[in-house]
Amino acid sequence: MFGIKTFNVSDTQRMLVMENNLPVKLLSTGEHRFYDFRGKLSFKNFSISNGMFELPDFEILWKQRHDVFAEHLEYVRAGEEQVILVLLDGRAFDIVKPNEYRALWKDRGEWEFLSYDIVEGQAIDERLKSVLVSTDSVRVREKLKSLILQVNVSEVERLFLLNEQNLQSVLSKGMHYLWNSKQNINVMQAAFSDGELECALLPLWLNEYEALLSQHLIVTKTAKQEVVLAYLDGCLVDLVAPESQACFWKQRGQWQFKTLSFEEGLAVPVDLVQELCLSENARVRDKARQLILHVEVNTNANALLFDGGELKGVLESGHFGFWKLNKKLSVKLVDKRQQNLDVSGQEILTKDRVSLRLNLSAQYSVIDAVKAVTQHADYQDFIYRTLQLMLREAVGMKTLDELLADKDALNNLVFQSAQEAVAVCGIELQQVGVRDIILPGEMKNILNQVVEAQKTAEANIIKRREETAATRSLHNTAKVMEGNATLLRLKELEVLERVSDRIDTLTVYGGLDGVMREMVTLPGASK
Repeated sequence: MFGIKTFNVSDTQRMLVMENNLPVKLLSTGEHRFYDFRGKLSFKNFSISNGMFELPDFEILWKQRHDVFAEHLEYVRAGEEQVILVLLDGRAFDIVKPNEYRALWKDRGEWEFLSYDIVEGQAIDERLKSVLVSTDSVRVREKLKSLILQVNVSEVERLFLLNEQNLQSVLSKGMHYLWNSKQNINVMQAAFSDGELECALLPLWLNEYEALLSQHLIVTKTAKQEVVLAYLDGCLVDLVAPESQACFWKQRGQWQFKTLSFEEGLAVPVDLVQELCLSENARVRDKARQLILHVEVNTNANALLFDGGELKGVLESGHFGFWKLNKKLSVKLVDKRQQNLDVSGQEILTKDRVSLRLNLSAQYSVIDAVKAVTQHADYQDFIYRTLQLMLREAVGMKTLDELLADKDALNNLVFQSAQEAVAVCGIELQQVGVRDIILPGEMKNILNQVVEAQKTAEANIIKRREETAATRSLHNTAKVMEGNATLLRLKELEVLERVSDRIDTLTVYGGLDGVMREMVTLPGASK
């Protein structure tokens, strides 16, 4: 019929009737007829399957025509600092974020609304946390993640929670879910395993957030002449320097603190030196060596302690420690064992103007460490210079022949003169010896020729002497054999034996008698 409109609304639909863009009625399931002779009505279908009702400018229409919507819709709105968890039939359905609203179909199921006030940086409600962890709704999970900061704190760390750079809390070990709807929350990591907290902002925080930090930290402060030793469960773990402060985590263990004052003197007790400077804890050891001058003196050594150039004492063997604060401490170690010193490559002219290169070695020991160190800036250099000068002086007084003839005399001369010079400085010179005397190339050749000529002449003299002795021996032998035929015959046989030893084959004519009588014939034998 003209002017009459009929609509069938299914179970999963609802229909909104509008007149002049204003809601008139919200139709539920069934058949509906409307008389619209003037064509002022408009109709819009909505599905209730997803549970939410969405219409432009709905909040205005809800206020104007609340009676039209109230029967079919649940309306909820979150405040500026509020989040609403929407549950449908006991399961998480949606999250209404701050300043947002939701219109939900009542017929969709049983709705429940849980409101949570947002306090930035504070932990979220346990039920909301369980929803975040266990819900299978991607929409709910993602919306929650946009509102919440999830932080996992390990066993070896703690986290400072900052809200726009203002310290809000300290997070301990575990998983934390914190409100962060404005994205202003961030965290700063701090080591927990070392016990001491090191943070550049700590001095400022201690003034502004003392009450908060005192729940987690033990604060120690030292005066100008004090240090504090920090013990954790009975073990020394840290050292607090003078005029400073340090913070230690309370939950780290059982803390004990020992305050030391060094107003009484410069020296540190030996047991304390052992505990601090030789600690197995690298942190303690490094801090202690910044405050304490640690000196280890061996058995055969002395150590001289100076403060700004002033001698404070002589240290024997052992471990020693001295407070360095406001001091200019230094230590000079002196080895009192016998030591070697080489004076090498000395170019020196002899008395007869021959250039030589000499290498000298010396052995010395320090008898008086105070004299050796205080009278000269470098006593080893002083010994070297003294030996160098004495060697030059001694070589300059002798000719080359004298030096080569008696090198021990040169050693004694240098030793005696140098010994007296170094003795006044607490040094005992024990031995001096010239190792090498090196001639220049031309002089070496000339000297070699002289030596060769001398040795050749000596060889000739010996040769002539031996020849004369041999001739005289032969003459004496001849005189003896001249009047003795038997000796002469024995000599003949000796000669014959030597000759026969050199001959491979011997042919004899005239028998043995011929050999004996005719092979060797002496002048005058026929007579």
